[in-house]
Amino acid sequence: MSDFNVLPDWLFVVLWGISLAAVGYWQKQKLKHTQEGFPDLITLAQADTTVLECNSVYQKLLGDWRGKRWIDAVPSAEQALVREKLAQLTPEQPTFISVNSLLGVDGEMRWIEWINQGLFDRRGRLQFIRGVGRDVTERKRLELDLQESKERFREMTEAIDAVFFLHSADFSEVLYNSPACERIWGYRPEELYAQPDLWFQRVHPEDRPKLLQAISQVHQGEQSRIYRILHPDGTLRWLQSRCYPILNDQGEITRIAGVTEDITEQKQAELALQESEKRLKAILDGIPFPIFLKDLQGRYIHVNTTYLQLEKHSLDEIIGKTDAELFLPDHALYYQREDRAALKSHQPIFYEQVVPYPSREITSWVTKFALRDVNGDPYAICGICVDITFLKAAQDVLFQEAERERLLGALLQRSRQTLDLDQISQTTVMEVRKFLQVDRVMIYQLKEGMGGIITAESVVDPWPSHLGRSVWDDSFQADPCYQKYCRGFVQVLGDIRAAHLDPCYQELLDSFQAQANLVVPIRDGASGEDLWGLLVAQHCQSPRFWEDWEIHLLQQLVSQLTIALRQAQLYKQVQILNQTLEENIQKRTFELQRSLQFEALLKRITDRVRDSLDEAEILGSAVQELGENLDVDGCDIGLYNAEHTVSTITYEYCPRIGSALNSSTPMVGGVYDDLYHQLTRGQSCLFCFISPSLLRPEKAHSVVFACPLTDKDQILGDLWVFRRSGDCFDEQELRLIHQVANQCAIGLRQARLFQATQQQVMALEQLNQLKDDFISTVSHELRTPLTSLKVALQMLQVTPPGEKQAQYLAIAQRECRREIELINDLLDLQRLEAGAYTLDIRTLTWEALLGDLLSITNEQAQSRGQQFEASVPLDCLVSTEPTLLGRILRELLYNAVKYTPAQGSICLQVEPGLQQICLRVSNTQEIPPEELPRIFERFYRIGSRNPWKEGGTGLGLALVKQIIDRLKGSLAVTSENGWTTFTLHIPQMQEEAALD
Repeated sequence: MSDFNVLPDWLFVVLWGISLAAVGYWQKQKLKHTQEGFPDLITLAQADTTVLECNSVYQKLLGDWRGKRWIDAVPSAEQALVREKLAQLTPEQPTFISVNSLLGVDGEMRWIEWINQGLFDRRGRLQFIRGVGRDVTERKRLELDLQESKERFREMTEAIDAVFFLHSADFSEVLYNSPACERIWGYRPEELYAQPDLWFQRVHPEDRPKLLQAISQVHQGEQSRIYRILHPDGTLRWLQSRCYPILNDQGEITRIAGVTEDITEQKQAELALQESEKRLKAILDGIPFPIFLKDLQGRYIHVNTTYLQLEKHSLDEIIGKTDAELFLPDHALYYQREDRAALKSHQPIFYEQVVPYPSREITSWVTKFALRDVNGDPYAICGICVDITFLKAAQDVLFQEAERERLLGALLQRSRQTLDLDQISQTTVMEVRKFLQVDRVMIYQLKEGMGGIITAESVVDPWPSHLGRSVWDDSFQADPCYQKYCRGFVQVLGDIRAAHLDPCYQELLDSFQAQANLVVPIRDGASGEDLWGLLVAQHCQSPRFWEDWEIHLLQQLVSQLTIALRQAQLYKQVQILNQTLEENIQKRTFELQRSLQFEALLKRITDRVRDSLDEAEILGSAVQELGENLDVDGCDIGLYNAEHTVSTITYEYCPRIGSALNSSTPMVGGVYDDLYHQLTRGQSCLFCFISPSLLRPEKAHSVVFACPLTDKDQILGDLWVFRRSGDCFDEQELRLIHQVANQCAIGLRQARLFQATQQQVMALEQLNQLKDDFISTVSHELRTPLTSLKVALQMLQVTPPGEKQAQYLAIAQRECRREIELINDLLDLQRLEAGAYTLDIRTLTWEALLGDLLSITNEQAQSRGQQFEASVPLDCLVSTEPTLLGRILRELLYNAVKYTPAQGSICLQVEPGLQQICLRVSNTQEIPPEELPRIFERFYRIGSRNPWKEGGTGLGLALVKQIIDRLKGSLAVTSENGWTTFTLHIPQMQEEAALD
């Protein structure tokens, strides 16, 4: 065995190097912690700019550049300057400052101001570069923005065709003039700087006083003047100047700023416009149509002579007035609305208006359009009114004829396109009401046994609708009017109040609020004398005179409506027959499709039962597919226990109800006692929940079909299917549920048989493995000492007498003792497990119990360079089985010495008590957590992790565990903080306990 009390030199050097590295690492961490407190970017790099360290601010802004050269992050345009400054670093000038643009982590360009300091060795060679940076992006952006703003201002002043100027507060000095001054004033800026009043000399003498007045008032605020100048080229020009004072923080005027524009062309255009307006007025007065002009505020600015003659007003009474001041409120609002429309449109607008005058009512065709300037902005509205009264009258007559033809053609075409009588009737009454401009048009249809009902109606607000109203009873057919209607009588009432009608009929018309009534009969049948109904037109707001062409139009419409009626009735009969046939075909097709669907479902479940032995797969998929195919609220499978007392829902499909998975229901003595009694007899149940159930409270008033899972007269469980109340199960569905339940029972039986077989196979495999492991381990442990003993004996035979023979003899004796100990351990372990070990309880002192165990352990520990401490009350008495307790202590102390490294410690502590004894054996060697649970297994060693490679039988701790169980004690093991501790609690036993 090696001596570990003295360390070799190379190991000492290694340990010293590790210590220095630890100190350096601590100092590095301390420096890093200090750097993290700074808000600036801090970095330390090698001479080639390879980053060694950078603080969190650096990493957060620019990323982690450790191990990379920061010079590569600098843009190529800036790298040359940075490299030049790096080359100029000396011990005398170790620092330089630079501002560089770097790409940040967020993808944006950042401007960083760096203070770089070179760190040199004793020979003056650059070793490291320490940098402290600050983010100056905002400052840099402001500088760039300011520079860009100055450049834009310069470009703007040069591009705009106006003079920007800046004077002193008293106009005695010209501070700035833009380049345009040479074109406008005829002088270069330098000339005006030299002679500040040179520009004033060019002002027209007549305009100088008002210009001087504006200069004197500019201190009060912004001033604007239009004036003339005599340009050096001899032309007369019009200029407009605007100037305003510039104040400091104290409110004092420091500068006068302004702009001067050349408006000569604009002024000339204004003069030309005035002349054009005079010519335009003469033209407008000569036109025979009323023409007017309004400004944007709606005030009249001009009207021609024809307009004045029509309105009977003078020019002074109209100019400057608005429509609200000249016309009635309703007319004024209408004119103003049209004015706004004309201003919004870039094209003329046209509309027709009727204006009542004292002599007659005039219909005019009005054209309005906006007058716009060169920029396209409106500045006035022009209107032209053309009298179209006579044209309108002729147009109305033509329109009536065309509309009558259109209605007849539309009704004829609609009767050919559609055979829906309701659609034809509703469209007819709507078109007739619009054409006649009446308040209500309706179709009244006679009904057998109830008189008649209004089947179609078109009515305008505010008059109420009577659609669907039953008007007369059967006595109407006995009325004389009925017979007249059958012969084609048309009732025409222009004023109901003046018609002196029968009181009953008057009361009926009053219920419709009708003041004028027109009734045309609708007759049906081959002879045309069967009355089908009436087409009624009513005017409710006032009496109305019915024109002959209107009556003739309704009669023609009724003739077309009668034809459409006959076609619709025939079509309806055919449609009913087709619908009945279609329903029968669909019903039969649906039944066939569902039958095929159910057969496919049953085949899938059958195939799954045949191909799979997984209970969850068979039953879970069967429940889901059944629920989906039947579109039920839910379905589940409950499995019974062996005694048929509890049913547990094991599989379910619940798309529209709450889950009850793994819920159990008592089958005996519960609310479902009668139901489960029937199910356990193999009978299905179809019932309805009339109150909330225990497992599914939301399923009140639900239809439920419960079917037992029966296999060879054995009830394994049940299948429940839920459906909302009102949707019962048909025979086809019930038959499918029965078939699915039978297949589920077969699959459940097969899965359980397979599961039981698998469990038996696994149990046999485990038993066989345990037997093989035990035989292999025991044979190995028994063979190892015998092999060593055989080899030692063979060597004794061939070795001459001397020291070698004694060594081989000692090996033979040691392996013989090891074989005997192993056999004894196996026998003791067998007796302890079988409970055949008889206890010999005695009361003795700890000194008598331990004997020489403490001294032997101490000698073994010292030989290994270990320290052994024992805290044992040697004079105290203990009542126990001394042989077994001594065996426990020997095994634990032997293992402690064996597995404790040199310079380690071993402790034995005994704490006696009246009822039990506490023993602790500790040593400075941890056991890996993953091996702690296995240390009490037979033949298990942790030698593969032990540097001492100690031997042993591998039965020591297994014996300790069995002995403690025999002594009715407890054992706990902890391994942490470099120590492993075995804590034992052994009860104080009486001598009669040996009989147990």
